[in-house]
Amino acid sequence: MISGTMDFEGQRLAEQWLIKLLIVFAALGFLVGYLTANFALMTYITAAGVAITSLLVVPDWPCFRRQPLKWLPPLNPVQQQAPPAATAAAAATAATPARVTATKSRKQG
Repeated sequence: MISGTMDFEGQRLAEQWLIKLLIVFAALGFLVGYLTANFALMTYITAAGVAITSLLVVPDWPCFRRQPLKWLPPLNPVQQQAPPAATAAAAATAATPARVTATKSRKQG
């Protein structure tokens, strides 16, 4: 099984292939259908073009994964957390409504 993901340049390339191939098959189908005056043949050629284009563009082929993204290294979980002492000190100094009310009443009285 093919693993990996399509990179951004691969997506651009796949979109270009998709547009070009669909236009070619649609024009070919129309031309053949017009010259033979056969609408069914035109439809079959166009449908075959859609199927072939899908097989070429939709799977994640290696040609679409030539420029992989370079991600930053993950952070250490210890670095992501704040130290427990800083968290406890911040919680102790936080003003609560009861402390604010008591402070206001002392200043007034």
